[in-house]
Amino acid sequence: MRLISGTYSEDDALQVLADLHGGGNPLDELVVLEYEEIKQQVYFERTEGAKSYVDLLIGGNPRRVMLGMSLQMWSQLCGMNIMMYYIVYVFEGAGLTGRRSNLIADVRLSPMSRFICC
Repeated sequence: MRLISGTYSEDDALQVLADLHGGGNPLDELVVLEYEEIKQQVYFERTEGAKSYVDLLIGGNPRRVMLGMSLQMWSQLCGMNIMMYYIVYVFEGAGLTGRRSNLIADVRLSPMSRFICC
């Protein structure tokens, strides 16, 4: 929807939203609210947002960008994403299933990933 609103006509964007959320009715309350919100966000990004990737390296941003890139790199290199993906299957094999296994995986592995990888 944001792509359509930003590059094509606003009428097309409104029709897409109407088809998705309003049963084809562009005057549906949810459709109108979401349409206005997206229009405001697109306008804000055009006027205030970064225009290119070079803008990420201006001002105080290079430090933040490098920090984010290095955190992602070390997360990948230490294999934490593999552990987070397969731990549910490990718990199922141990007899823990459903919401309980997901909760245990989240509670146990989130702090552990911060400790191991950072």
